[in-house]
Amino acid sequence: KDMGYLTIDGATLIVLDGQHRYLALEKVINHEVQGDFSMEVPTDDVSVIFIKYESKEKTRRIFNKINKYAKSTSRGDNIITNEDNPISIIARRFMQDGEPFGISYRNEKGKLETIINWKNNTLSARSTQFTTISTIHDTVKMVLSYKDIEFNEHFRPDESDLDYMYQVVKEYWEAALEHIDVYAKAIDDHKLFPSLRDPDSEWSLLFKPAAQLALFKAILEAEKSGAPLKESLRKVNKINWSMTNPIWRDIIVRSSGTIDPKQEAQNKFAQLITYLIAASYLSKTEIAAAKRMYNIARGTTEDELPEPIE
Repeated sequence: KDMGYLTIDGATLIVLDGQHRYLALEKVINHEVQGDFSMEVPTDDVSVIFIKYESKEKTRRIFNKINKYAKSTSRGDNIITNEDNPISIIARRFMQDGEPFGISYRNEKGKLETIINWKNNTLSARSTQFTTISTIHDTVKMVLSYKDIEFNEHFRPDESDLDYMYQVVKEYWEAALEHIDVYAKAIDDHKLFPSLRDPDSEWSLLFKPAAQLALFKAILEAEKSGAPLKESLRKVNKINWSMTNPIWRDIIVRSSGTIDPKQEAQNKFAQLITYLIAASYLSKTEIAAAKRMYNIARGTTEDELPEPIE
């Protein structure tokens, strides 16, 4: 006690909450695992709350309250902290210095920000960020699946495998940032994002996370049909991406004028984009399917598809 230590003798201790942290500390202290900072762990400060045992009922109640009302970590937090899932690891790598999204700046309050929002799954109208870490995560998974590259979301691969996976996905994002003109322009000036994301802007959908996912899916589907990647990306420049463009109504844009973030809407949007940028590579059956989807979504039977980009 005089040395500042608390010694408990003759008692049984039960970990009510924090079992994983306790196990991790135990394994490091007992030298069962090694790491770069394992020798520093014994000197770390750890906050602990001791509760005297009175009854099983009270113990259960405390455990229930702690866990029932605990705030779950966000999807962004999970992606940022996960060291096993290769998709999360690769997504984070895009934000490192020198990588496609390793760009930071000071916001109006002087706080350091990155152009990728890792805290939320959506972007506000005034956001000066390009997209979300959740969107990057999903495009990584999308590309690896498209390329038939096997991965286990619960097992960290070797660094060489991670490097290979990253380079495969990076090729697509670098191509998009180079050949989609508005991306190339905006990525160098974060202050442009709010105006480009405005519903009346001719580029607004290209700066909406849900629409970005659909765009990536369309590019991959177009490539699968034989359309060269760079050709598809250049055609993106010739499309009116404004949320007010009537061709997007009831596809990705609700009648209220807001984005429909549901997976079904993204799939419809991706199918329409694929047709627009790769119609000459699609079969008659695929084009007929796109037309059927277009009419069903809009509650009509005779609407013609918009003219594809040539």
